[in-house]
Amino acid sequence: MLKKLFFTVIGLFLMVGVSFAALDVPAIDQDIFTSMLGYKYICGPTVASELMAYWAKNGYPDLMDGKPSGEVPDVSVPMQELFLKMIKYSGYNGSYTYPDPLKAGIKKYFNDNGYDVNVTLTAKGKVYWSDIIRELDAGRPVIILAWNWNHYIIVTGYSLTPTKTLTLLWGHVPLLRTIAASNFSASSLQAIYVKPATVVPEPITPVNESWYLSAKTWCDANGWEIEIKD
Repeated sequence: MLKKLFFTVIGLFLMVGVSFAALDVPAIDQDIFTSMLGYKYICGPTVASELMAYWAKNGYPDLMDGKPSGEVPDVSVPMQELFLKMIKYSGYNGSYTYPDPLKAGIKKYFNDNGYDVNVTLTAKGKVYWSDIIRELDAGRPVIILAWNWNHYIIVTGYSLTPTKTLTLLWGHVPLLRTIAASNFSASSLQAIYVKPATVVPEPITPVNESWYLSAKTWCDANGWEIEIKD
């Protein structure tokens, strides 16, 4: 009886499967942005904007003026302004965005806004399932360039059973899609992995506070000294 129950539990586990809740990455409909802003073939700036908006609301606020709207798609003014910045930073040339300039632009944008970041671009055909899972499990979305589709996407989640699938933002309606890993041509893929450095908050001390400066000015003028204790 115990053996039967054991295999029943295992069977139920396999039926349920293993999956990862998709990261809450703000979504852009690039067709709407094409009609609103006049740019075409903008999947590169689109994924760059989605990535920056994600990190802006997850500990790196200076990457975006304002916040993502939370709506799908996000057509807010802050998202439009971020997108226009990504047009410049991504290396978009009016008809295409190549991966090397995109990688460099992502790093430069983080740096220009005061953040350190590690950005890795894989060689074509060197994108591995284990690496994608590692990044998503760590809370980091993955940019994928599928050369056979001539399209950039941003991967936000995955499932391992009953079949391997990826959840992603496509840039066109339907924006959020789940696609079997077998539908990807592994030899045509490149990935950009973005790992921002941990932000260490500035320690809060009296010296950083405006009231301390006022008090010190008064003490200096009246011959007093301030003694700081732990």
